[in-house]
Amino acid sequence: MTKGLSTEDCENCISYLLDRSEDANTRVAAAESLMYCIGQAPKDALFKVLMDDSEPDYMREEAAGSLGTLWAESEIEYERLIKIPPPLLDEVLCDFDLYNLKLNKLKLGKSLRLFMQRYVDRKFMA
Repeated sequence: MTKGLSTEDCENCISYLLDRSEDANTRVAAAESLMYCIGQAPKDALFKVLMDDSEPDYMREEAAGSLGTLWAESEIEYERLIKIPPPLLDEVLCDFDLYNLKLNKLKLGKSLRLFMQRYVDRKFMA
């Protein structure tokens, strides 16, 4: 993991991300920057945007990628992971193989079938 942002910078990024009156470039940059933040608040903000159907697709995808990186570098929140619909799930999982992660299949619950069908050839499903 690269050097993290200060707490103040992370709080500012969260504010920019969640403020829908901000321009698209600022919000995207905020989502990308949050992958360098530590703690639960950045994950909560990214998950909120990711799961909001009224957000533009590009914002949801950016939030998904950053959230996936945070989970890959810390701990996967399975209770949230199983709520994410494909293809956004693809964005969340895109770096998991790079981090040599292995998903705990027991924690996937009823979503295990989806994961086995969709990601059978991925290393994180081994």
